[in-house]
Amino acid sequence: MKNEKVIADLAENTKALLHDFKTFSPAKFTHKPFPGSWSPAELGEHLLALEYAVNKVLQGKAEATERDPAHKIQVVKDAFADIDKKYPSPENLIPGGKITKQKDLLERLWSQREFQAALISDMDMNLLCTEFKHPRLGGFTRLEWVYFNIQHTDRHLAQLKRMGAMM
Repeated sequence: MKNEKVIADLAENTKALLHDFKTFSPAKFTHKPFPGSWSPAELGEHLLALEYAVNKVLQGKAEATERDPAHKIQVVKDAFADIDKKYPSPENLIPGGKITKQKDLLERLWSQREFQAALISDMDMNLLCTEFKHPRLGGFTRLEWVYFNIQHTDRHLAQLKRMGAMM
């Protein structure tokens, strides 16, 4: 897969991401739709934490692999397809309620996505990242990490739309 295609897919996902968060009023942005749920702000904080993590992994050590560098993209897509299935969030991705202003979240998400696009444009996306493995799915190539990020965002955008409908 060409880096231009990856950047275009990331840009399309980023556009949806920013748009969907803008649909919430300031009051609803920090409101939890039901007890035990995350607010849109907390969901955004969770997504932002993953942005930082993926960008760090992309910049880490990587090496050539013999397998198809896109193999796990469909695996991730299939895993995230059922939006009713719950997955526990790793500790470092659990929101702490630090972001309460929508503008702050949007600016930070945009900044991380722009940084990621710049990384992609200069990297061999077929290399296997060796400094961090997904807890359930094992090692990912740089390409797979970007698409994991996109699929993860899509999953949460579906949840965000459901939140909006509840409020």
